[in-house]
Amino acid sequence: MLSRKLGASARLHRVDARSRREHTRVSASVTPWNTQFALADYAQHADRVADVTTTTSTTLDAVPAVAVRYIPPPTTTTEPPPPPPTTTTTAPPRPPAPVDEQTGEASWYWAPAGTCASLHIGLGTEVSVTDLSNGRSTTCTVEDRGPTVPGRIIDLSGQTFSQLAATSTGVIEVRISW
Repeated sequence: MLSRKLGASARLHRVDARSRREHTRVSASVTPWNTQFALADYAQHADRVADVTTTTSTTLDAVPAVAVRYIPPPTTTTEPPPPPPTTTTTAPPRPPAPVDEQTGEASWYWAPAGTCASLHIGLGTEVSVTDLSNGRSTTCTVEDRGPTVPGRIIDLSGQTFSQLAATSTGVIEVRISW
């Protein structure tokens, strides 16, 4: 029984010696670390690898030897063209609308609220009327022609006139603009 144990240990010793020799041969050419590094490098830089050849050696017990040729990324000395200049075109601000003004007398007449009458201002024009004695102001729309009395520039509806002065006043000095 002792001889059987010795024989088994001697066989184990021979196997260990053989594996050490094979390991020495393997580590001289490709170690497992080099193989892992080469495969990892290939996986990361597959777009830059030109050709990879895999060979199987009988002394390496079917461990593939990988030859990897690394191609560095292309280098260029030209810079990309600068982006086109951005231009913003904005329309120049419009000049203020010409304001026509006139100063004279205003009276009132029976007309719909918010309306007025003028001989020279176009129908449908909105007119701003300011009482020169107290500074009050209102607006009205020209919808009629008048007044025909010399010196008067505008006739206001009774409601519009009352926003500036009492209707009992009859005639007031105003400045109109449109």
